[in-house]
This record gives sequence, C-alpha cells and structure tokens, in this order.
Amino acid sequence: MLAAARSLAGAGFRVGAVAAHPHAATHWSRACWRRYVAPDPRLDAGAFVEALARIFESVAFSMLIPGSDAALLAISSHRVDLPPSALRGLPPHPAVEASLDKRRLAEAAQTAGLPQPPSVACATLEQALDAARAIGFPVLLKPRSTVFAAPDGSLRQRSSRIVRDERELRTLASEYGFPCLVQGRLAGEVFSLGGVMAETGIAPAVMARYERTWPPAAGNAAYAATVEPPRPLVSRAGRLLEAVGWRGLFELELIRRSRDSFVPIDLNPRPYGSLALASAAGAPLAVEWCRFLTGERPSRVAARPGYRYRWEEAELRHLWWSLRRGRLRAALAALRPRRRTVHAYFHWRDPAPLAAWALGGGGRLIASRRGRSAISPRV
Repeated sequence: MLAAARSLAGAGFRVGAVAAHPHAATHWSRACWRRYVAPDPRLDAGAFVEALARIFESVAFSMLIPGSDAALLAISSHRVDLPPSALRGLPPHPAVEASLDKRRLAEAAQTAGLPQPPSVACATLEQALDAARAIGFPVLLKPRSTVFAAPDGSLRQRSSRIVRDERELRTLASEYGFPCLVQGRLAGEVFSLGGVMAETGIAPAVMARYERTWPPAAGNAAYAATVEPPRPLVSRAGRLLEAVGWRGLFELELIRRSRDSFVPIDLNPRPYGSLALASAAGAPLAVEWCRFLTGERPSRVAARPGYRYRWEEAELRHLWWSLRRGRLRAALAALRPRRRTVHAYFHWRDPAPLAAWALGGGGRLIASRRGRSAISPRV
C-alpha cells in the first residue's frame, strides 16, 4: 500500500491511508494526504467497515482500494454499509469469495488451460494425512481461503506452509482449518504476473522473476527482477481471472516448469508486496486502475524488463539465514547494490517510511534474533 500511495500521489491523486495503528509506514509517507486509524479487519470486520463509512462521510473520497485479503473480504461482506464511491470497481461478493478461494483457483486454472500441481481438498485431519502420504512429503498445506473465519468470529489469514512430515501436519492442521488443501510441492523458478483486469482483459501487465524469497523454501519476493511476459501466459491468466470473476488489481504467482509451462500457485486480488517494481518499470498499476475507474481506457503498456525490487526486511533475514549456514556468497548477494532497484520502504525523496519500519518491523527483527518470535507488520 505504500507503493500504491506513492505512485498515486505522483500521478496527482490525493491519498488517504487507513491502518490499524498510527505507526504504519504509509502514514509516515509524504504521499499520504490524510491518515486514519481503524480497527483491524481481522479482529472486528464490522467495526472496520463502520470506521470506513465515517471516513467517507467526512471526506468525499472517490474510490477505495483494499490493502489486504481481510480488508477486501470485510468490505465486500459489509458492502451495504458503505457508500457507492467506496464500492467503485468492487466485483460482486461471490467473485470476491472465489478470488480468495484456493480451490476455485485450481478450477479456474484448469478452465484457462494452465497446469495444476497435484492437490486434494481435505475435510478432516485423516483425509489430509492420507493425501500427504499419497502425494509424498514434503507437501504444501494451504487454507481453503486466504482469509477465513475462526471459531471465535475473528478472521484468520494464513500463508502456504511447507510440511515435511506427519507430525508437523498434525500440529499445523488445526491452525489452517477444514477443509484445507494439501498440495504437491513443485520445483522450479517462481514468477509473479501482476496487472489490472478489466472487461477488455489484462492491461497493463508486469512480470517478475523471484531471485530470492523469504522464507527461502516457499515465501514472498525478497529480491525480484522484471522480465518480458509471454503473451500466451497473459492471455491464459486473463481467462483464469475471467473464470473467477475478478476485476481490478491482482498478482498471480506461478512456478515455471519448463520454458513455456507455468503453474499458478496463488492469486492475490489486491495490491501486492512488490507493487513498487511495477511503477519503477513503467506500469503503475494502482494509477492505471484508478484512472480506469474514473473513465479512462486502461493502458496496454507492459513493464520494462531489467528493473529490480528489494524488500529490506526479507533481505536482512535472508542475510542472517545464509550466514548461519556458512553460505557467504548468498549472504553477500543480499547486500550487493544493483542499478534500477526500487525498495519496499526506502525512497530517497520519501525516507520516513523506512524509519517507521526500523522502529516497528526492525525492532521485531532484532527481537527475533534474540529468540523471540517475529511477525512482519502489514501496512
């Protein structure tokens, strides 16, 4: 969301940012025109939407961009409580639910002619164990939906997790709820295809190759570089999103199995972590989406290859992880400066968000090195 705010402000939009606490990085950005604190949608979706409604009553914002899966689901579920301007561009609720559903992603990929890894939807722990044994450990454990309701009424958000044996599966299954998805783990390079999905298809499109991830085995982009997107892949991704019913900003994560074969593994129907890379490479997706919502035709420009993205927190974690294992070359790669690199937090014209991360996420990173758990803050 920091990347979205920076690109929108640079294009002349006035941006209001909503976060669960006043220390969110976007609140510290020069791109932020108005700052608001609201309840966390994961803890109280209704109160979060009520806070948004009050904001729209006080300021005539023309559109709303949900910044997380929990925010998207809360806004869609309580859409009757929000004014029309806050719902501009929001697909119907069944499409929102489908875009967050891991099982629907597999069905849509098949419809679009994209291969899928072996996967089984499991309603019980025993089914999950049987599926993992049949597929073969290690497997990926995924929740049925990116965000789902917990027994206490709150919303849980869980990322995919590598499970190496039955004991670990028994321990984690309750956290992911049922039904869950047990999926075979595929080897190959990880790519990201981002863009804006409109009635006329995907425009523009941004493709990046993940050179490092955090966590290393199955995580988000720590360091990535833009590449030329294959036209057939963009076309098939458009059919996948059409099958889901999604409209708006998105990121589709894929694994390349061969030169022309890509397997979709995750869909993010919102601004995503490496969004700053799209803007740096000439395809500001948040700007294109907002311009489309105000009546302009979406641009057909594709992001230029050879631009790079670095997530500072993940790179520091990767550096420490590599040093502990004696991988000096890998550790130095995380420190190597590269031309045409954009950062998750740092920008020389807007330095305060990096300071916000250092005071918040950086402190947790240091604490985790002392043996305490660390959770990355979400903006």
